Amino acid sequence: MHFNFEGLVSIRELDVVLGALVKLLANEGLDEVSCLTISFEGWRGQSRCQIVDGDGFIKTIRIDASTIDERTRLAFPDTLHVRNRPHDLEFNPIAVMLGRDD
Repeated sequence: MHFNFEGLVSIRELDVVLGALVKLLANEGLDEVSCLTISFEGWRGQSRCQIVDGDGFIKTIRIDASTIDERTRLAFPDTLHVRNRPHDLEFNPIAVMLGRDD
């Protein structure tokens, strides 16, 4: 299943959008999902952000969903951080393949 939510959503409204998706799936009789991937472009003001390691390589955070409950507070590992994507970085497929851009 693929869902594509277009447009900007504020962080404060993200739970509303995801809640609506949960209700839709429940109304269709689904009781579990697997292989959940959340892909988005994060923004700080006018700057697009990326998750990178200390060497500036783009990284994906992998989380075992079975370990999460209502008390869980997620945190970035010490080896990763969110950076503003450099303004002078032009799209280059080779940079994407090498993990230097997304």
